[in-house]
Amino acid sequence: MENKKVLNVLLGVLLSTFFFYLFASGGSLLAGNLLFPSKDFGDNTYIGPYDVSDFKEAETAKVLNEGVSDLQSRFEVEVRYLDGSFQLPQEAVEFDVQGTISDADSGQENPLVVRVKEGAVQTLLEQNFGELDLTDEEISAIASGIERRLQNGTMPANIQISDFLDAGRKAGETVSASASFEAQPVTEGLLNGLDALNGVEVAGGATVSFLQLMESLETGSLTKDEMTRIASLLYAAVLNTNFVIDERSISNRLPDGIPLGFEAAVDPATGTDLMFTNPNGATFTITTEMSGDTATLSLHGLPFLYEYSATVTGTETFEPRLVKQFSENVTTVAPRIEEAGEDGIRATVIKTVFDEAIELSMEEVSTDFYPPVHRIEVHRLKPEEQPAENTEGGTDGSGDGNGSGKGSGGTTGNGAGSSGNGDSGNGGSTGNDGNSGNGNGSGSDSDSGQGNGNGSGSDNDSGSGSGNGKDDIQYDKGGNPITP
Repeated sequence: MENKKVLNVLLGVLLSTFFFYLFASGGSLLAGNLLFPSKDFGDNTYIGPYDVSDFKEAETAKVLNEGVSDLQSRFEVEVRYLDGSFQLPQEAVEFDVQGTISDADSGQENPLVVRVKEGAVQTLLEQNFGELDLTDEEISAIASGIERRLQNGTMPANIQISDFLDAGRKAGETVSASASFEAQPVTEGLLNGLDALNGVEVAGGATVSFLQLMESLETGSLTKDEMTRIASLLYAAVLNTNFVIDERSISNRLPDGIPLGFEAAVDPATGTDLMFTNPNGATFTITTEMSGDTATLSLHGLPFLYEYSATVTGTETFEPRLVKQFSENVTTVAPRIEEAGEDGIRATVIKTVFDEAIELSMEEVSTDFYPPVHRIEVHRLKPEEQPAENTEGGTDGSGDGNGSGKGSGGTTGNGAGSSGNGDSGNGGSTGNDGNSGNGNGSGSDSDSGQGNGNGSGSDNDSGSGSGNGKDDIQYDKGGNPITP
C-alpha cells in the first residue's frame, strides 16, 4: 500500500514536470510568434536581384547578407557631371538588410534599402565639382538619386548628377562651344539648311547622323557643297566639346571658305556622312546664325568643367607636276591651259584639354591630306619639216613628149620636148621637191600617160605628164600622204 502511494507521488511529480515544461516552452514560442512574428514570403517574391520566393525570414536574411557582401566586394559607383567624374567610396553607402526584409512585400519586386551619407557626398561634390556651386537642395537630390540607383543591387553604377540639378540652372544654359566660317557663298540652300538646323537638340547619349538629321528636317533641295559646308561648321563646333566623332570624311580638294582641318564632306549619293555621339547625360541645343558671309554655329547647354581647343599643326605643301599634252586642235604657239594646278597640302588636327591654364591631355584627331592638282598644258602638234626656199637660176632641163623632164638643183629649166610620134613641142621640166614646169608637148608613149598637159617633177627629178601642173599629193592631219 505504501509502495503504491510512493509510485503515485512520483508519477504525479513527473507529470507535473512535463506539463510545466510543455507550457513553459510552448508559451514562450507562442508569445514569440505573437509578439515577434516571422516574415515568410510566397511565390514570385524578389528583393533587388535576389529571388526569395517561398523563403522563411531566416533564409531571406542569409541570402541578402551574402548578396550585400558580394556587392561590397564589387563596389564601383561613378558620379559624373558631363566631362568630369569621381568614384564614390564604399564607406559612403550602407545597405540595411533587416530594413529591407521588413519593408518587402510577398509576391512583389522589392528594392534594397540603401542609405547614402549625405555629408560624405557633399564633401566629394565640393572637392570635385566646386565650380558648380551646388545648392543644399541639389546635393540632397543627388544623394537620393544615388540611393535609388543602388536599390536594384547591381554593379557597376553610373550616376549623372545633371539629372538632379535645379531646373533654373538648366534654364540658364550658356554657349558650350561654337565655330564660325567666313567668306561663305550666301546661297538660298545654305541659308535654308542653317535655318532648319537652328533649335535641333542633341540628347544625352544620342548618336547623330548628319544625313539622317537633314533628311528629317525641311531643308529643301541642298547641293553637296552646301551640305558639306553646314556639316563642316557643325564638325568644327563639336571638336570644341567632349563629343565623340564616329565618322568623318574629306574631299579630294579643300572647298574655298572651309578652314584646313575642319572639313566634313557629306554626299547623299555615296552615303558619305558625318556622325558623332554626345556621351554626356545632358542635352545640348544647336543654334545657327548668318551675318553677311559669316556663318556661325553654337552648342548651348550646361557648361563643361574643362576647356577644349582644336588646333592645326604640321602643315606641309606639295608642288604640282607639269603635264604636257598635244592636240591637233591647238594651232597657237601658246599652249591651252586645261588645269592651272594647285599645291597639295597635309595638316594634323590636335585637340587639347585644359583645366583652366593646366594642360590635362592632348590627342591627335586626324591628319588631312589633299593631293596636289597637276598643271595640264595642251600644246599644238609639232609642225612638219618645211622645204628649203626656192631660188632662181637653175640648169636647163629637157622634156620629152609625154611631159616629163629632168633638172637639177630644184630649179625650173626650159627645154625642148619631142613626142613619141615625131610631133614636136616645147616643154618645161620641174626639179625635185614637186616644183612645177610648163610645157606644150603632145604625143603618146607606151611608158606614160597622155602628154597633153603640164608636167610635174618628182623627188627623183622626173615627172609624169598627168595632172594640171600642181602637186596632186594630199596629206592627212597627221602629215602622212594620202594614196590616190
